[in-house]
Amino acid sequence: MKGKSVCPRHVIRKEFLEGWVVGKIEEMLLEYFGTEEGLAKVRGMIAEEIKISSEEIEKESAFLDEETLKIKRTINNLIENISSANKEFVDQRLIELKRELSALESKMREIEAAKNKQVEVNRMIDQAKEMVEGFKETFASGTIEQKKLFLRAFLKGITLDPIDGTGEGVFVVMPGVRIMQKKNVIKF
Repeated sequence: MKGKSVCPRHVIRKEFLEGWVVGKIEEMLLEYFGTEEGLAKVRGMIAEEIKISSEEIEKESAFLDEETLKIKRTINNLIENISSANKEFVDQRLIELKRELSALESKMREIEAAKNKQVEVNRMIDQAKEMVEGFKETFASGTIEQKKLFLRAFLKGITLDPIDGTGEGVFVVMPGVRIMQKKNVIKF
């Protein structure tokens, strides 16, 4: 609006920038989803994000099941052996055991949610793998809307410094997974 004296104009060719972005997305997708080693890396990164492995989930689930069973047995024993002499003590103990049981049930729901999240993650990885296979086809013959959707899914943002002739692109390895981002530097 104020002319060249206030705002110097630096032109970056659209084809160059688009080619760089598409190339980086393709490299990233092939690195993480093109090989079994890459898929193992993705699964490891996701496991780190959800902070609990399948083995830990199973151990915790077995422990909670065992503790729940112990509490239920204790409750049954108390009820079977109730008398007028120990009724007050039994009532108090039953209240405590019900609280413990409620806490265990809450933890079990958390464990179940973690199991469901792992199933969802595996489904997301399979979908991402399919996207890799369709990547070249989309950019070769897809509509502009399909290309935009693809780019928006994997490109978080680009910052350019026209004075230095450099920039940085932040790419998302897997949409929906916060820690899976990769930065790339561009020189133009």
